[in-house]
Amino acid sequence: MRLVSGVYLVVPVTYTCPSSLAGSIFTDQVQVTVIENTSKGLARGTGGVGFQHPSFNGIGFGTHVICDDSPHALTVNVFPSDPLGFKTGKAVATGFISIRTFAFQQFSAGSEPASIKVQG
Repeated sequence: MRLVSGVYLVVPVTYTCPSSLAGSIFTDQVQVTVIENTSKGLARGTGGVGFQHPSFNGIGFGTHVICDDSPHALTVNVFPSDPLGFKTGKAVATGFISIRTFAFQQFSAGSEPASIKVQG
């Protein structure tokens, strides 16, 4: 995990979703939360990437995730939600993915908290 200009984190994410969802994704979201114990308290932040098909309300955005039963990588920018900010050192991260299809199928999964190293 990389700290950019002392401001935000670039977090690599690996996800896998079932091929049964391929070709029918209506919306998806990949979210990461990072908590770091700094000398002044806990620094927290959440970031995510997502996709919305334009048939929802005429406004589409993002690129949908690839669902083919194989692992895929992407990056998520995580900005601190408080003035403490992130520093180099150890932190804890969790991740979550949520997908909805045109056929009203829903898939979601989350990760266990993982110890990570923040590098400048």
